[in-house]
Amino acid sequence: MIRPVLIAIGLLFFFSCGNRPGKQVYLAPEEKMTVIEVLDRTVQRDHPKFQFNVKENKAFGFAGCNTFSAPYTLSGNTIKFNYPIATEMWCEGKMDNEKDFFSALASARSFSVKDRIFMLYDDENNILLKATYE
Repeated sequence: MIRPVLIAIGLLFFFSCGNRPGKQVYLAPEEKMTVIEVLDRTVQRDHPKFQFNVKENKAFGFAGCNTFSAPYTLSGNTIKFNYPIATEMWCEGKMDNEKDFFSALASARSFSVKDRIFMLYDDENNILLKATYE
C-alpha cells in the first residue's frame, strides 16, 4: 500500500515541476513549432516555423521569408546554434521577423519546454523566443 502512494507522490512531483534553465530538458524531435514571440515582440504575421533533427543536430524550417538550416550543439538544457544557412530571397515587409529570429538563435544559450511552449534564453536567462508545438 505504501509503495503505490510513494509512486503517485513521485509522479505528481515530477509532472508538477516546470522545466527551467539548468534542468535537464529534451527536444521533441520532428515536431514543428511556430514562433509566437521573439525578442519581446509578439509575432503578428509570417510566423517563423522550425523543428529539430536530433540525429543530425540541426534546426530547420521557415524563418519568415527564407528557409534555413542551423546546426546546434546541445548539452542538457544548454544549446548553441551555429550560423544558419538560408535561402537569399528578399520579402518586402517580412525581413524584420526573420532578422529577429536569427538574432534570437545566435544569442541562445539555453532552452526550456513547459506546457508545449518552447523557449530560448540568453546567457542572463532573458527570454529570447517563445514557440508553440503544432
